[in-house]
Amino acid sequence: MKRTLILAVTLITYLSSSAKEKPTVKEVSGGLQSPESIAACGKYLFVSNMGSKADPSAKDGDGYISQLWRKDGKMVEEKFISGLNSPKGVKIIHGKLFVADVDRIVAYNLKTRKKIWEADLSKEGVTYANDISIRGCGSIFVSATDKNAIYKVCRKGTVKQLMAKGDLQGANGIYKGAFGLYVANYGHGDKPDGSFGRIALCSKKYKMYGSGGVYDGIQKVCGRIVVSDWVDRREGATGVKGRLLVHRPCKRITYEVETGKSLGGPSDIYRDCHTKTVWVPCMTDNKLVAVPFAAIKKMGILQLK
Repeated sequence: MKRTLILAVTLITYLSSSAKEKPTVKEVSGGLQSPESIAACGKYLFVSNMGSKADPSAKDGDGYISQLWRKDGKMVEEKFISGLNSPKGVKIIHGKLFVADVDRIVAYNLKTRKKIWEADLSKEGVTYANDISIRGCGSIFVSATDKNAIYKVCRKGTVKQLMAKGDLQGANGIYKGAFGLYVANYGHGDKPDGSFGRIALCSKKYKMYGSGGVYDGIQKVCGRIVVSDWVDRREGATGVKGRLLVHRPCKRITYEVETGKSLGGPSDIYRDCHTKTVWVPCMTDNKLVAVPFAAIKKMGILQLK
């Protein structure tokens, strides 16, 4: 009897360990058209949709923001806010939803859904406003992919370029951390020559951590830098597919997360500490993929360096 009990406990322990070793990656779809970025507030996720054409610079009015349940990603309201052009980066600050929409930053009151503020980026020649990160005190950073630049936008709508020292070719995803502004650079068109790294906000110097991809979103999760890449370079791969990469600065290694899902056009990823999930909008697949933090921390299938 005692031996049987020991074996049963051993089996349960083994099964529990196996479950931990294989975190479940989920995907949700339906009602999404070229999803690009995600933000969360309370029980809900808010997803920007560029629309049916997926033209990042089109001012066609078919872009919108969807509202989904934060717990499982199921749709609550497909067009929570409509009438946008090609919305990309979204952030929520004090009950206000900020959206990067082609050549402007527009803010909405989440409760009333009414537009309450707008900053004009067209004066800077911007036609491809991309990701948004909180700068502090209600002001934000916004990347401009077409200008290879990052701008500081104040509450009064004042726009000023961040004079970074380094090559921000195709500045795309941005994330402000404790030690600087992390940046994912798309590169030249569809060529895998982008890079990702960090800008020290005091010296403005850009330190590159990795290169050789078409990088889009960037976040810091559990001390690791997580980046989405549109290019699948594994042997035998066909077409343009995406992947999720993890970089560990201290050990100077980069590896791919084994999601087991198609990541078509992975865009501005979102770190949800409440659900311990990294949400990946897949623009060309018209879906979201939810990757648990546990999968991020586990060494991936391909160590790049």
